[in-house]
Amino acid sequence: MHIGIRYFDLRVCRTINASIVKRSPFTFTHGLRGGLVRDGLEEINEFLNRHPQEIVLLDFIHFYDFNEEYGHEQLIELIHEIFSEKICTTAKTVSDCTLNYLWRNKQQVILLYNQKRDQCSAYMNRIGHFFQICQSPWPNTSNVDMLFRFLDEKVSQARSTTCLNVIQGQITPDSATIQNNPFSSLKNFARETNQRLNQWLGACQRDPSLINGVNIVICDFATQQFANAVIQLNHQSRS
Repeated sequence: MHIGIRYFDLRVCRTINASIVKRSPFTFTHGLRGGLVRDGLEEINEFLNRHPQEIVLLDFIHFYDFNEEYGHEQLIELIHEIFSEKICTTAKTVSDCTLNYLWRNKQQVILLYNQKRDQCSAYMNRIGHFFQICQSPWPNTSNVDMLFRFLDEKVSQARSTTCLNVIQGQITPDSATIQNNPFSSLKNFARETNQRLNQWLGACQRDPSLINGVNIVICDFATQQFANAVIQLNHQSRS
């Protein structure tokens, strides 16, 4: 977070490890299982405690192996336990979440939850009103040139101003790519992609109308250079 990352794409899996389930029944996952959800959220909360004017967007986008014992209700309880009143529960639309609004209400967490609104109505007083409001088209390509053709097409299309729009600036290596690069790694692929992504962002402009242009950007293995390129978009507006 120290480099400026404020949006988090979060995919959660119910843990099957009996030795850690009491600590946290959920882990992060993206192909492979990652760290405990509790540990990751507590780290973010500690950062927010130290920086009371910082705002984060937590996008819980995928859920795996949930059941009645460990499912959405338990995950939402965990989220609320950690962030409590920091969560923006009062704004009804995402456009209401201006910095002044959040600072005035001492709220620092915009929680995005990829479930249907009618399935989560009982939880709104704890996690807010933002359900399935992210548009995050997946490029689904292992080819860097095809990735940027996809991104060019998406940012040129009119988009809804009632949603948050996510640019996925990363490739997805397929089996052929992996077989042809046995001594490489996802980090090596990301290094090449991120260099192109930073250049691409440098040529982008922010549309004040919010109908076109770049909103949220994600990549693999984010660096300070990437964060700076995204931040700079705030000063690259169309006339």
